[in-house]
Amino acid sequence: MKSMIKLWRGNCPDEARPNRWNARWIWRRGECAGTNLYLLLRRAFRIEGAKAARARLYIAADSSYRLWVNGQFVCRGPARCAPQRQAFDILDLAPLLRPGRNILAVLAHHNGAATPQHNLGRPGFLAQLEIEDKAGAREILSGETWLASPGHAWRRNAPRETQNDGGAGRDLAQGAPMPPPRFGRGFTEIL
Repeated sequence: MKSMIKLWRGNCPDEARPNRWNARWIWRRGECAGTNLYLLLRRAFRIEGAKAARARLYIAADSSYRLWVNGQFVCRGPARCAPQRQAFDILDLAPLLRPGRNILAVLAHHNGAATPQHNLGRPGFLAQLEIEDKAGAREILSGETWLASPGHAWRRNAPRETQNDGGAGRDLAQGAPMPPPRFGRGFTEIL
């Protein structure tokens, strides 16, 4: 999939950076502490006309995210960082979008514990999608318009395999392969 999209991590060209962050950090109300916190997020939107002329996504999470577009896995990220200098990824999603309804789906994870690979921060997810299509230029921002549900399929109390694994032992529920998040009943608007 990475061959279909442009992905910048770390030092990206200045023209790839957002002019201004308009999105805001979001997470489930009342869930700001604990280990192995998972959140399923979804945002539907429309592309007007034959295709998007431009669709650049700026995305970050504390501690990590997995992204699907229209049911197709795109990537995971961001790179490790300190909370004071949050890393974010920049993706060109135009090749993945289709005319009409599109869906961004995200599995966000907050480690909730400091490890050699992760500095402890506050749980959060941030996304800013800048789109240009037949309807003009607009932004899809993380905020109240996203639907969310706790990720109950993952065990919050799963032990780490070693002190250095950053929680790798708790990554997948019951050892099952990672499917796209299912967004059925139980999703509510957040914040």
